[in-house]
Amino acid sequence: MGYYSLVASAFNPGIKIFGFEPLPSANKYFKLNAQLNNFKNINVKELALSNQSGKATFYAIRNPKFKEIEDQLAGDGGLNAKQSGERSGYNFDVTIDTLDNFVSANLNATEKIDLIKLDTEASEHLVLAGAKNVLSEHRPIIQCEILKGNIESELNEIFTANNYLFFKIKKEGVTQRESLLNDEDSKTDYFMVPIEKKNKIEKFLLH
Repeated sequence: MGYYSLVASAFNPGIKIFGFEPLPSANKYFKLNAQLNNFKNINVKELALSNQSGKATFYAIRNPKFKEIEDQLAGDGGLNAKQSGERSGYNFDVTIDTLDNFVSANLNATEKIDLIKLDTEASEHLVLAGAKNVLSEHRPIIQCEILKGNIESELNEIFTANNYLFFKIKKEGVTQRESLLNDEDSKTDYFMVPIEKKNKIEKFLLH
């Protein structure tokens, strides 16, 4: 759990990392991995980011082969009833808040968010709807998983309105796309890059 956070911390121990993991078992091992590696700069919150504050239903996936195991760690649970609810082994209420609220309460005025790893199983549009100030003021590069047939239109609209470019991640590098729509792949990771930061990713472009 928390692989990308662990890699980032190992690469640059001086950065500040916040992880959001509402699934208790995943949160537990995320924190444990940070502790075992002695990474002091990773702060894990048992919180789901969304477009409002309050409570929401989290649809968790139970491995059918190991139903008796207490700590279920399937990575495809989430707040989206269509994506996760139909396969949910169990569900429960979680605390939700917006990223804008969290940033306002936990970062000072001089701190900026540089990078966001976003993978919430088809509720990414809600996370971004609650991050309007972050998108406009911090201008982070965002690594985001796109699940075909879910919320491509919503994500395409949000990122386009905020002057972001789309770079599809492949094994060999990245390719730029004009849109998130009509992608032939069923599951793909993208870098969403503010147009003014295009130079940071150009060296990885495939030609």
